Amino acid sequence: MITADNVSPFTTQATMHRAVANIAPEVSGVVTSVNVKNGENVHKGDVLFTIDSDAYQLAVRQAQAELQQAKEAFAAKRQELNAAEQTFAQRQLEASNAEQKLTRYTALRRKGLSTQQELDDIKLSAVWQNVRYTLRRQTCNACKRNWPMKTPMRRLLWQKQNSTPQS
Repeated sequence: MITADNVSPFTTQATMHRAVANIAPEVSGVVTSVNVKNGENVHKGDVLFTIDSDAYQLAVRQAQAELQQAKEAFAAKRQELNAAEQTFAQRQLEASNAEQKLTRYTALRRKGLSTQQELDDIKLSAVWQNVRYTLRRQTCNACKRNWPMKTPMRRLLWQKQNSTPQS
């Protein structure tokens, strides 16, 4: 029978005075092999036992898959935002052009150089372009409000892609 305390291992036949250290792994799991014998001298860096790593490798693969999904979702959202901003800029130009055209036709109508129908058509076009511009602005603002995305993984990706390199 061999028992031990924190100071001296002992048996019923003898007592040995040697420091004993309790050890515990940093992770839990099934011990697949023990590489030392009871009472054996060990040194710093010696592998004392091996823990089954299958569960941890599975967790790593799962985390990598989630990271890849987050990267793809991030790229899709970035493309969506870019498309919304491009369309917004286009709608802004169209609205500006419609307003300028309305101003010109209003002046022409005052001089009697255009018909009321032409002016009404231009007014309708200007209103329509302003509506399209306003709707696109709202869509663009909604995209920006949801940017960066709320999950920690996506926020981390956003921070990584938008961080400035330290010099």
